[in-house]
Amino acid sequence: MDSTVTVVLFALICLSDVGQQTQAGLVTLRDSDIDQWVEKISKDLTDFRTKLGATKIEKAFVDRRVTSRVQTETDAGQLLQSVRRRIENLLWKSENNVKNIRIQAEKSYAKYSPQNYSCSDFTAHPYLRAAAILKKKVSPEVGATETAKTTAAPAAPAAPGSVDYCVEEATLELSPDPRLYDVETNRKNSTSHVPPNIYDASNEILNVANWTGSLDDVFIANAQKDSTLKWQYFGTTEGMFKIYPGIQWYVQTRNYTQNDMPIDMFDCRTQYWYLLAATYPQDMVILIDNSGSMKGSSSIMANKTLTEILHTLNVNDFFNVVMFMNMSIKYVSNAFNRTMLQATEMNKNTIMELISNDEKKKESERQFSPQGVSDFRLALVEAFELLRMAKNQSASASAGGVQTIMLITDSAPEDFADLFQKYNPDQQIRLFTFLIGQEATDEETVKAMACRNRGYFVQIATLADVKENVQRYVPVLARTNALLRDYFFVWTGVHQNQIKTQNPEAPPAHMSAVPQEAQTGGFTAFPPLTPTTAAARAAAANASVLPSPISTPQPPGKQQQQLRLKGDIPQHQRKEEDPRVVKKRDLDCIQAQV
Repeated sequence: MDSTVTVVLFALICLSDVGQQTQAGLVTLRDSDIDQWVEKISKDLTDFRTKLGATKIEKAFVDRRVTSRVQTETDAGQLLQSVRRRIENLLWKSENNVKNIRIQAEKSYAKYSPQNYSCSDFTAHPYLRAAAILKKKVSPEVGATETAKTTAAPAAPAAPGSVDYCVEEATLELSPDPRLYDVETNRKNSTSHVPPNIYDASNEILNVANWTGSLDDVFIANAQKDSTLKWQYFGTTEGMFKIYPGIQWYVQTRNYTQNDMPIDMFDCRTQYWYLLAATYPQDMVILIDNSGSMKGSSSIMANKTLTEILHTLNVNDFFNVVMFMNMSIKYVSNAFNRTMLQATEMNKNTIMELISNDEKKKESERQFSPQGVSDFRLALVEAFELLRMAKNQSASASAGGVQTIMLITDSAPEDFADLFQKYNPDQQIRLFTFLIGQEATDEETVKAMACRNRGYFVQIATLADVKENVQRYVPVLARTNALLRDYFFVWTGVHQNQIKTQNPEAPPAHMSAVPQEAQTGGFTAFPPLTPTTAAARAAAANASVLPSPISTPQPPGKQQQQLRLKGDIPQHQRKEEDPRVVKKRDLDCIQAQV
């Protein structure tokens, strides 16, 4: 009998109660029972082997005369070295692709002067809006390009300046791309996406579109040199997202019923690859004023602000949320008292669900119902103490990088200068303030608190202001990177490609640039440009699936550059830097510093 069968059979004998019970309580087994088990196990194992296709595999090995041989330690070492070299080459190529984008972005921005644009100034499209593309296709009969039947024909060419090119749709030839699972793309151009909450023809966006136009040449050159390269992304703090090769953009979500309006929720600044590239890992304490004045719409806006702040955090960050009201403070859960939580999706969702569930309870049963008067001093001291504890503990309880306090309130009784002088004299902890409501008071006081602690102040008057205004703190944190010229490469974890590049009404096989079961790794770099615009802060070229974090290899013969560690702020000097870039960048950085 096979040893495996013997082990399984032995386990069955020990655990089974099949047999005859004697008067002494002992179990006796019949030979027929054991024979029955053996036959059943033998049949199950045979069926299992058949379903695995073992016979076909064995036959394939025999047909191809595959033989086995003993592998020595030398063979294994050579194999590992070969794998290592191949991975290093792959990583170096990907880093070099992003480096090319960064260099071109800096050069383009350095020589660019902002303009006051109007749509009548353009005699061609200022940029290809991915959501306003009329698809062209190549006619197989005559080999000529014609407008797709599913789209309207383009208008006849108009005189220069007589067409509003800010809203005019553009035609673009799209064809199946074998590198990208036959998604229809255009390898001569990139296309751009702007979130719906941002006016895509604003002067700010048109300026960004103008100076980033030269990046297409780099995208094309990278793709020609590296056949393994798939998508190349370039995100800006203004919200413009360039993607190469160019695609037609379709909305990212649709509600359950067919009659519902499609909603485009995509914003490159909330994507994992962008956030990793924008700032260092951070410890964040979020303070929410829950006094009586925060009832009603102010409470709703405060909770929405909290949600958007949490969306800007990634797994490298740590956080906690503290409510303060009625002259006391409350953590969202007693289990989270005086500790920092890693910003995983599970932890962030847990916090939001606890607050949401509390809102659904009766007023008398709620823990976080706005009431009384807030003790700002008590809350701020708690935040500083929590961050001090996090800094002194092990890395598992802290990001080991930047430390921040987010204060969400509708007013403040004073600027607490003495408290900040005591707990934050070197301003190493940044304070960001979010003033809630249209009729919020003490604006200058709340603003002074942020400015005194190297932070940023915004007012959130309506729910529509939340998403865009919360985003404003990210480039402020990125100023350190820019001022120190800290170029670093970051490999994201495995993630699902969220960009749908085919019409949702098309067959499921063509819904996405990456099939549902496929995953992709993201490769990002932070180019330290001017902190006020910093439009090239998050350039990303998608690479292959790799774990994170990993070391950043260099080509043979060049000095090894180590991956940026938590809290480490190296200063890298680059020979290829244009002196004009450095001069313009440093001047703007100094002027923009809070």
